[in-house]
Amino acid sequence: MIALPHTGIRVPTTTVHVLAVHQTGQGCDALQIAPVHEGRTLLGYAVNTGGDTRFVAVDRRGAFMVWSFIEQTKIFTDPALSDADVLDHLIAEHDWSRAAREAHTKRCYLVRILNSDRLPQSAELVDLAVPYPDFEAAARVLRTQPLPEGAVRMELWTGTMWEVVHDRPTTREGG
Repeated sequence: MIALPHTGIRVPTTTVHVLAVHQTGQGCDALQIAPVHEGRTLLGYAVNTGGDTRFVAVDRRGAFMVWSFIEQTKIFTDPALSDADVLDHLIAEHDWSRAAREAHTKRCYLVRILNSDRLPQSAELVDLAVPYPDFEAAARVLRTQPLPEGAVRMELWTGTMWEVVHDRPTTREGG
């Protein structure tokens, strides 16, 4: 199993992936469609119309490939994940990869902020007074900045992994 760098889910292969995300409308009327491929072969579409994300296969092979991928991912990541969760992680992995490429192209740093559930609440491209790509110096600069309200963690993308630059312990009531 392979741990994806941005979402951390463990997948059986990286050949099954989202190539793009298309969205029309906003709010309750939003429709999100993400073509799911194995290599260059279209298997179907991850579709979200405001509820759970579902997979619509182009044929039986596509249906089987994605079903098998989802089941193996759930076994090795977290059996409590739903099919929609796995599809949402694939879409998020695509989005994070695109943001990382954009940061590299613009020669700036990609920073993400996580909330108390350890889920990303925001991300931004940051132009620090540090020459790109000096990730060690960038991490030092970011450690001097306070975490935003409601955030428990700040991470810096180093080109291969997310490095924690701030980590506030979360406290649970009664614990």
